[in-house]
Amino acid sequence: MLPKQFLALFLLVFINVGIYSQNKIREKSYFEGAYSEVVAYPQFSPYKISNNYTNTENNINNQSNVIGNLTNHYGTHEQKVASWIAFENAPKPKLDGQNVSLFYESVFKSGIGLGISVNSSNFQAKDIRQDKSNAIFNLGLLTRELPNFPSYDMNHLIAYEILLPYQTYNDNSFLHMRYLSFQLGYHFLENSTFDPYVRVGMGFGRERFTDSYLVQSNLTLGSRILLHDQFHFMVEIIGNQYDSHKKTPSPTAENLFREKFEHIWSLREYSAKFGVGISY
Repeated sequence: MLPKQFLALFLLVFINVGIYSQNKIREKSYFEGAYSEVVAYPQFSPYKISNNYTNTENNINNQSNVIGNLTNHYGTHEQKVASWIAFENAPKPKLDGQNVSLFYESVFKSGIGLGISVNSSNFQAKDIRQDKSNAIFNLGLLTRELPNFPSYDMNHLIAYEILLPYQTYNDNSFLHMRYLSFQLGYHFLENSTFDPYVRVGMGFGRERFTDSYLVQSNLTLGSRILLHDQFHFMVEIIGNQYDSHKKTPSPTAENLFREKFEHIWSLREYSAKFGVGISY
């Protein structure tokens, strides 16, 4: 389903709930600024987002990175085992991320809240590994192009290949998202210092580095802590799902000049959010 269809469906629900809620007595409106940090990222695989990153999964289809081509063809059994152990125990890719947002919500007497937020999210990938084949190829280029660069025999090259998973780097420009999110919530208490709520939402925007369209969905559990009739803190735990879509040329000859909308990648993360706001 295309993002425009997602948007039309969600706006239809959003408007219908809004019309229903207008028949109720409006309790309050809230305006908040918030900041969040990623706290968990199940099954994070950078290579599934871009082929610029190395596949770090230990499976039969990834033997060129698990064992390495040189070790696989010229290494001893012990060296192959050592390569597998090194790959398995090397640092795993990690994800850091930050989000800043501005959020407006109207809460009605029914407990239903309708909200909209503007979001900016940045993600950094940590402990990214080199591809073994590319690293060995680049080493060969250095040996050929630089007369003073030391040459290595096969045992040294195999040892170098085995230890490559420990040569990691960070990508601080991994993903850069901007999106508008529509939120539908339910608030459990009335006239209380604490205002616990649950929300579901859907957002639409762009991702800068993959130059793709973004569809974001979320489930939020949170609470406002009222300090005054007009001032409050808020804290939330959020599960976010990001799905990237991009227009790509059709692979068939009869539709050579047509484009199709394809799903490119997905990312799931859980964040802790804190913020302050005013109500009226």
